[in-house]
Order: sequence, then structure tokens, then C-alpha cells
Amino acid sequence: MTSTSFITVTFFSPGTSHFQPSATIPAPFPITTAPKPTIPASPTTSNEPDYNGSTYYVDGVGDFKNKKVFTFNSDKLPDGLQASEYTVYDSYGGAPYNHKFDPANVYCDGKFLNLRVPADPSPPAGQDHTISCAEVVTTQNDIKYASVRMNAIFSEVPGTCHGMFFYLDDTQEIDIEYLTDRNSTSNIIGPSSSDASPIPLWYSNQAIKSGQKATQATGPPPSDVASIHEYRIDWVEDYTAFYVDGKLQKKYTTNVPTKAGSWIWNNWANGDQGEFDARQHK
Repeated sequence: MTSTSFITVTFFSPGTSHFQPSATIPAPFPITTAPKPTIPASPTTSNEPDYNGSTYYVDGVGDFKNKKVFTFNSDKLPDGLQASEYTVYDSYGGAPYNHKFDPANVYCDGKFLNLRVPADPSPPAGQDHTISCAEVVTTQNDIKYASVRMNAIFSEVPGTCHGMFFYLDDTQEIDIEYLTDRNSTSNIIGPSSSDASPIPLWYSNQAIKSGQKATQATGPPPSDVASIHEYRIDWVEDYTAFYVDGKLQKKYTTNVPTKAGSWIWNNWANGDQGEFDARQHK
């Protein structure tokens, strides 16, 4: 089956960035099977930023001078986002397949951004085979500190990874990820997988020094991941915080990025059951 994801975004960032957001990003990032499900209305969340005429104040986080909202009400990507086109050679690290981000898998349907991984039922394994995937990235690459809210729908087709993250390089990265395969060894937190156990969400600050461990943990997903939910990342100098539908899930004070970069959303697969996680998507 084809796996497809959708996304819509609102972005708030400090005045030091030339990117014109403020401290929040809403973005729908769904993934669907065929037939396409009915999309419910976006949830109501708390802590919407207040604007005082010069800055946006996010309760408990601080003031931001910029705001950017991405909407997808036409068939083209809005200004400020671009589709990625490059190959990740996962097979060098032992994965069965490589994956390639192809702009043909990125499209807007008048309401959502769709990120698609087309069906490939019997792909030949090895270095020469790539799984076609999808990714969008902000054209602004000097974003430092932000509050980003993303309205997202996740796919229920096993085998892909949905990523919503800040990225400069492997030592400057903040992730929310969802691996749709319940039987991925990355998702088996206990002795074994179980249909009764929900697939967890992954929250990560990648290690800022070589040889250092990432700050990473899992948390429960919404009960209906194929409906719209708001996923939020707050990033300030002292910490990162992760929310689902306005409720705090994790807060980290270690491995907090210190440099500016881009914000990225993707949907990808490389067939790796063992290391199919945050370390493999670049």
C-alpha cells in the first residue's frame, strides 16, 4: 500500500533569524492508506501565543519577534518551503535499501501537504535500489530557537518513518518521530511487540559531541494517530520541550542545539528493522 503524509505549519522564532516566524509551528503531517480517510477538524490546543504589537509571547517559554504560517490551499508549495531531492545511502550502514527524496512525492491537495512513499511490494535489495520517499525543508537555514506547532496525521501503513525536526547536522538536531511498523525492533520497548501495545512516539535531542549518547525517550501516541493532532517542539537556549495536543510529554536540558539550521518534515523508508530510527534519516 502507498503511505502518504500531510502537513500544515505555523512558525514562531526570535528576531535574530531572518526567517519570518514567531514561536509556534502548526503543521498537518498525515499519512494515509487508500482509500483516503475523512479528515477531522484540527484540535483546540492551549498556550496559543499572545501578540502585543511587537512580540509573540508563548506562555512559559518567552517572547518571539517573528511568525510564519504555512498553509496548503493551492497545488503549490508555499513560499518558504522546498521539496528535497537527494539520496541517502543506507545500504552502506547495513540497511536493505537506500532511500531517495523525490519532489514527485510531495504535493498539496488544497488543504494539506502530502508526503508520499509509493508502494514497492518486491524491491530488489542492495546498494543500487532506492525507495522513493518525500521531504520538505524550510528555505531559511538560519533558524535558531523557535516554538513550532504541527498538525499531523500519521499513516497506519507499516514500514515508514515520519519525521518532524530541526536539523543542521548530526550533532545539532531535535526530533519527533513515528515509526509505523509495530514490529520494528526500535519500537519493541519491552520483551516483545504486541498488537495491544501502541506504537510509541520518539522524542530526541541528538548528541552534540561525538561518542556522547543522544537524549532520547519514547512516549505514548494519541489513541487515534490517523486523525489530526498537534505536535509541538519548543526550543530555547536552556531546553527543548515536546507536546502533544498542548500537553507536555518530555523536556530535555541536555544535548540542546546551540546553532541555527532548518526545519524539516519527511516520510521515508529503508527496510531496516533494527536501526530504523532517528540516526538513519539523513
